[in-house]
Amino acid sequence: MSQPLAEAIFWIAALGCVLAELAILRSSFAETGAHSSALVPVSPRRSEVAWTILPALGLAVLLVFTWREVNARGAHAETHQPASPTSPSHVHDAPAP
Repeated sequence: MSQPLAEAIFWIAALGCVLAELAILRSSFAETGAHSSALVPVSPRRSEVAWTILPALGLAVLLVFTWREVNARGAHAETHQPASPTSPSHVHDAPAP
């Protein structure tokens, strides 16, 4: 896979993750009309916010490490270009009879 394609795929996926997390956070912080009852329990607000923020932080860490690897792959590809078939490193002397 080419480096520009890998970077484009990464940024599209990262944007999708950010939009999804923003929607989850928005729904978590939005006021709901639900009240606790014997039939329908409501989770404590702190617990709900924590279980929304913790995965977002984990995803952010994962995206940072993924971006580092994508960049390292690009830097590695730039510094380790394969030699062309006509370069001296690929020219072999015929064995002496």
